[in-house]
Amino acid sequence: MKILLHTLPCILALVFAASSHAEILAVFDFENSNPIPGIGNTTDNQTSDNTVNVAGISVSPYNTLTNQGATQNSGGIRTVIDTEFPHAYARGSVTQNILPATHAELLTNDVVFHEFTVEVQQGVWTLDRLHFDYWVDQPENNTNYAATVYSDLVGGQLDSQAPQIPDDPALRNKEFSLASLSGISLTAGQTANFRVAFTDNANSGNAIHRIDNVVLEGTNLSAVPEPAAATILLLVGGIAATRRRRS
Repeated sequence: MKILLHTLPCILALVFAASSHAEILAVFDFENSNPIPGIGNTTDNQTSDNTVNVAGISVSPYNTLTNQGATQNSGGIRTVIDTEFPHAYARGSVTQNILPATHAELLTNDVVFHEFTVEVQQGVWTLDRLHFDYWVDQPENNTNYAATVYSDLVGGQLDSQAPQIPDDPALRNKEFSLASLSGISLTAGQTANFRVAFTDNANSGNAIHRIDNVVLEGTNLSAVPEPAAATILLLVGGIAATRRRRS
């Protein structure tokens, strides 16, 4: 019994760790999109609501162009020829070749980027995985295309991915590393802002950056133990109480 009592903290840690699991916090499939009111002359700007509703998490709409200083018609949500479902895009004719280093500088430079925000309403959460489909229509040869993800949690870039050229629909899904967010947890009232900036050194305006099926996953570190875990806790508690009465 002494061994059991000494190992009780370890048992509790394992029980609670087992009860935590990754959740899909946000999915943007662009099926539900609406123009932003009062956006001025950037007429293609649109938003798409999150299709997942997780208790304890609030997700902003996906905004296809936050930087209004960028050129008119530089981003939006469209359905193109031979494409069944709508998706978000950014025009290569108005993207830059070099991106600023920080998350905040995207607003002060003429950079085309998309944006969404996750807010924790209750619990303690980590952000574990971000992936989405990324491809480019009508790319030029010897041209560097990329989508780069920033977050205000680290103040700068998280990861950058290049599209498959020529495009292969089976290889569109790109995994963006959140390694730099490791160890960062969010509590009630805290937010995480993500910006996806597009770059290329194309000479023409034919290339279009396109993304779809944006998915963000996270883990609730304060999850209530599952029924099996709760049973183990009651059993351990009962044994410990019996031990105290006998001593």
